[in-house]
Amino acid sequence: MTDKLTRTEMKLKAQENVASAICNVFAYVSENVLEHEIPEDQRDEFWEILEVQADRAVKVMGYEKHWKN
Repeated sequence: MTDKLTRTEMKLKAQENVASAICNVFAYVSENVLEHEIPEDQRDEFWEILEVQADRAVKVMGYEKHWKN
């Protein structure tokens, strides 16, 4: 068993997990959303928008940029 985490450590761990989940969104979108929900001629534009939104989300938590698996 590990020692109790401080509130700050818990916050950082939560942020890491949220950022990691955002990373997983890219795999899900490429496998499920792009092909079935986005018209082919708009897929590149959608992908760019997704990246901008991911960056915005992780910047709130102090990261510079999202990452992908």
